[in-house]
Amino acid sequence: MEPQITSPEIPTPSKTEMPDISGPTVNPPKPDMPNLPQPEPINPPRPAEPQMPPKPAQPEVQPVTPKG
Repeated sequence: MEPQITSPEIPTPSKTEMPDISGPTVNPPKPDMPNLPQPEPINPPRPAEPQMPPKPAQPEVQPVTPKG
């Protein structure tokens, strides 16, 4: 009884894993999606920092435009 139950249990989980492996393209992207959103919030703040300096550069260009 035990060996029979273990043998069927192994094939059943393995079968379920097989389909998961066959469709890993869909599964891996899902975990990646949640990971991307996390870095996304971190990235925006970084670009925001460089944007700060460019802002002062803009006023510099404005005075140049009226002069021209």
